[in-house]
Amino acid sequence: MKTGRTALASLMVITVVALSALAIVRLAGHPLALQLALK
Repeated sequence: MKTGRTALASLMVITVVALSALAIVRLAGHPLALQLALK
């Protein structure tokens, strides 16, 4: 079950990173910030 646990951990990390990026983009509220996030 090591692979399942690793997959879950990486999924959580990806989710946290995505939410952080989304929060930064919303705070910046700039098309420029959005372009940088999408690159």
